[in-house]
Amino acid sequence: MSSIFGTSNDYYSGGIFGNYSSNNSMGIFGNSNNVLGDYSMIQSGAYKKLLRSYYKNTSTDNKSDSTQTDKADATVEKGKLLTVKTDSSALKEIVDKLGTSSLYKPTGKDENGKDVYDMDAIKQNLKDFVKAYNSYIDSSSDVDTKGVLSKSLRIVKNTAANEKLLKSVGISIGEGNKLSFDEKKFDESAKISTLSSIFTGRFSYGGIISDKASETYSAADKASNSSTGASSYTYKPASLYTQKGSYSLTAKQNNSLDAYL
Repeated sequence: MSSIFGTSNDYYSGGIFGNYSSNNSMGIFGNSNNVLGDYSMIQSGAYKKLLRSYYKNTSTDNKSDSTQTDKADATVEKGKLLTVKTDSSALKEIVDKLGTSSLYKPTGKDENGKDVYDMDAIKQNLKDFVKAYNSYIDSSSDVDTKGVLSKSLRIVKNTAANEKLLKSVGISIGEGNKLSFDEKKFDESAKISTLSSIFTGRFSYGGIISDKASETYSAADKASNSSTGASSYTYKPASLYTQKGSYSLTAKQNNSLDAYL
């Protein structure tokens, strides 16, 4: 049976949270083969926020009584969205800085003829990245706008998928999906080749985070400039087994995920 959470078929499960099989998992949160990644987002409360936002405009009961409350909520949401714009811009800026290939080129040779790199500069950029990332997580998870929440979830999932690589350069994932930076770990084990592979290139971890931060900014910008600060969805169940609806977006559709958000 189809539902918002998927079907009960052993080989296929389709719904808003994705299709799960032994080889593939596809849904509005993208491809995922890591159940722990989904669990971490459930713990953070992001799924609950996304569901609440998904159903926000489906009820028509007591509309006249809630007009003033809705206006006040929209004002608060707009303020939060402005913070999201600032934080997503800052995150993109530092990730792009870490993605500069020249950062990982030798600055000279040591007395033994080995390449020397500006590890202090890289370390400072990583510290700035962790700070910007955590601010982004705080602000983006505090809104009820679907477009913003979906991008935030994608960033969290991509970070979880690269946990081992990040940990090898001193970055760890902690409570609430926040990051921490261990300078000692960085000094002892960080390799230039690993750092470069993590942050340089369009399809690297850094490249993906940069793209999602940019998409977050666009979604927050359009939502903050709308009358309500959120997109609307009209849910019209055709039958017990099928779901059809009309949907309007306040943010630009950047990929297939946005067709559902």
